[in-house]
Amino acid sequence: MFLSLETDSNIASYKMEAIKLSLGRKLPHTAAQKLQEILKDDNIPGEEFIAEFNKIVASSETLRWKTIVYLSNLKARFMDQIVKISPFQVGFILLLFIVLFFFYKKYVSKSKKRKKYVFGLIENVLERFYAFLAYFLPILFVYNSYLGPLCTTYPLLTLVYPNLLGIAVYFYAKNAVLISWVYFFVVFLAVLRLRMPKSRFTRFHIVRGLVILNFQSLPESFLNIFLGPSYLLHRDQQLNVLMFLLIVNLYFILPSITQALLHTYPKNPFLREATEVLLGRDNDPGFKWWDRDY
Repeated sequence: MFLSLETDSNIASYKMEAIKLSLGRKLPHTAAQKLQEILKDDNIPGEEFIAEFNKIVASSETLRWKTIVYLSNLKARFMDQIVKISPFQVGFILLLFIVLFFFYKKYVSKSKKRKKYVFGLIENVLERFYAFLAYFLPILFVYNSYLGPLCTTYPLLTLVYPNLLGIAVYFYAKNAVLISWVYFFVVFLAVLRLRMPKSRFTRFHIVRGLVILNFQSLPESFLNIFLGPSYLLHRDQQLNVLMFLLIVNLYFILPSITQALLHTYPKNPFLREATEVLLGRDNDPGFKWWDRDY
């Protein structure tokens, strides 16, 4: 992004190059004004122009400004998705809520047995949903690292790449390290220390999702040891490596998601025990280990 001095270039070529580099890049208001000033100045020497331009670029490289730009882009993409929602969709959702409300008032609330059954069903569905969300970050990692680059060569993969998920992938790609560390400490504190949420099934899948997230980059690291860095490979080799890593990641993620939605645990005793050990024993007096009577 920064300009460098070339002895055979004049000030006009510097300005053209600066305009090309700054296109599509958001700058702070003061930096944009300063850029406009030096572009209009016909008497500024080439060395001074480059120095000023590089200072302007540096002002947009701060963490504070990058955060503002990321949030602005995220807001723009979110609003773009909101605008696409039709009044018919909104009306259908409202009508559905009204119908469900009257159904509850007329048939469910008048019977304790029905009420208990409905609330139990809702609790069960929410447990499955929260367990499914535990694999959201591993899914974002797969989309960002493997599926996204493969979409340029295999357009059919875009069928499993919805626009709304693209917003989440974009935000994760810009802050992958920060999000991963924050997620790790939140899970460690909430799930392993505070025993939240109450459902052990949900906590089990949250911890399992965290374990998968931490081991997702290992296959790529092993391949880099034997094949070398991916940028040294031919295009066909890079695609083969990406496809292989995608399949390896899906091999671990898809069964986990299926078990979360079906409200089941892994049948492999080693996988089950490895996650249960991380969870530890609950404080419930009637708690029993998954394969023992105590």
